[in-house]
Amino acid sequence: KPSQDEVKEWLQKASLDLVFGKGFAEHDPPVPETAAFHCQQAVEKTLKALLVWKNVPFEKVHSTSAFNWAGFGSYFRISQIHYYESA
Repeated sequence: KPSQDEVKEWLQKASLDLVFGKGFAEHDPPVPETAAFHCQQAVEKTLKALLVWKNVPFEKVHSTSAFNWAGFGSYFRISQIHYYESA
């Protein structure tokens, strides 16, 4: 049975990262690198909440490739996400 408390904790952490991301994006001057980092963290923590909810084991590491090891690749094709650097 999934731990609702753990799911809630991951989602609360993700929400806080979104608050920080928005704050850095709206700062004068904006700090886009830090805003993007916090947004990425929010996505990662939300995906971890989904894994907990679905009872999919995963390593608690800071790498999106870990989601493929956890069987997350069957939900989304994370390995096919491309990163683009702005000119």
